[in-house]
Amino acid sequence: MNIDILLAKNIFDATQAGIYAALSVLGKFLIFLLLSIETVYFSQIMEYPRNNVPKHLIRNPLILITLTVFFALIGNIIFGKFILQLLKP
Repeated sequence: MNIDILLAKNIFDATQAGIYAALSVLGKFLIFLLLSIETVYFSQIMEYPRNNVPKHLIRNPLILITLTVFFALIGNIIFGKFILQLLKP
């Protein structure tokens, strides 16, 4: 799962590789968080026939995923440089 970080170490200089590693770990965390939302709603959606799925079971996960991605991007824009400065040696 972290082979990309090892490859980045050999492609980029130390600072860029560190930034890439931090963003890669944050991205993986976000992916696993979003997959957990999808997993919970998938089992509920599969209980209904294809034509009779309640709209809230489609709408709610889309809203949750969109808001999570939006706040992650805003948090990255606001706190990104601060967090990277904390990680510098």
